[in-house]
Amino acid sequence: MGVLVLTVDRLFVYGTLMAPLTCRGLLGRAPYCEPAELDGHERRAVRHTTYPAIVAKDGATVRGLALQELSEAELYALDEYEGDECERIPVTIRVR
Repeated sequence: MGVLVLTVDRLFVYGTLMAPLTCRGLLGRAPYCEPAELDGHERRAVRHTTYPAIVAKDGATVRGLALQELSEAELYALDEYEGDECERIPVTIRVR
């Protein structure tokens, strides 16, 4: 299952949403972003797909981006893009 991870004011992304062109195509703009890391998880390939998922794993770290200043409408558009197998969960990330 894919996961879009929502922090207090940022959305951690680790796959296709890291590409500015993808965000621009979905949102009409490329949101401000910073490199970020999510500890305690690892990125894994999803069989028969082209996108990754993350799962909990002690000692592992996933590198991604923290998208900032997203509106509720933009979060909805990203949820729709990710589909039903994806959910947003609150976590703590490190912005680099």
